[in-house]
Amino acid sequence: MEDNSTIVNETNNTYYNPATGTTAPITNWSYDYSDRSYKLELDGGKTSTVTYGDENITITETTINESGDTITNNYTIYYLIDGSGSELPPSACEHAWAETSTTPATCTLPGSKVLTCSKCQQTQKTSLPALGHDWQVKQTVTTEYDDTGQLIQEGYTIYECSRCQEQYKAVSGTSPPAGPSDPDASGEGVFSGIFGLLLDFLSFFWKTFKDFTSSGVKAFLDALKDGTSDIFGLLNPFDWSA
Repeated sequence: MEDNSTIVNETNNTYYNPATGTTAPITNWSYDYSDRSYKLELDGGKTSTVTYGDENITITETTINESGDTITNNYTIYYLIDGSGSELPPSACEHAWAETSTTPATCTLPGSKVLTCSKCQQTQKTSLPALGHDWQVKQTVTTEYDDTGQLIQEGYTIYECSRCQEQYKAVSGTSPPAGPSDPDASGEGVFSGIFGLLLDFLSFFWKTFKDFTSSGVKAFLDALKDGTSDIFGLLNPFDWSA
């Protein structure tokens, strides 16, 4: 590059990147004499830092795309000292992305990873969705009733996440909440809830009907065998007409 004054034009408040051949209006700028660098704010929320070295000019452009990812482009512009010609802008880089840093996602918090091009050093940051809890059944307690059918203890299930060991207590018929990126997490919980309800019903059925005397049960079975029509009249002390 022969004339470096066209990169930052303080008179017209314009910024020109010779590497990309693009020009943009400057909305605000400052100059640091200690390292001979411009800090530029451009239209569209973009920023650029232009630093003048002894042998080259370095340009760092930063922008945020529609997904909220921060993209940084770094350019190095070399001076032409012999005046023999002008340097053409380089062609578009065929990026070779490689992961350079990662912040792992957790069950409840998203993570991120940074990709860097090995050719031009452009970086790109992408988000990693939260994992969501991986609920596993740790303990199940069934609902219990006394001989009169009164509730002694309500059943529940203790779930534990296999990743973070967080625990969740779900009463019978319910399931743990699904995670932010785990829409099917409640599937096993729903099955467990239905199974728990079935166990509760069977427990109540057994507690209620186990008081039948052996003679009552025998009469009931005899009625079924003989085809007696008034079967439910044998099932005292319950009033089945109610």
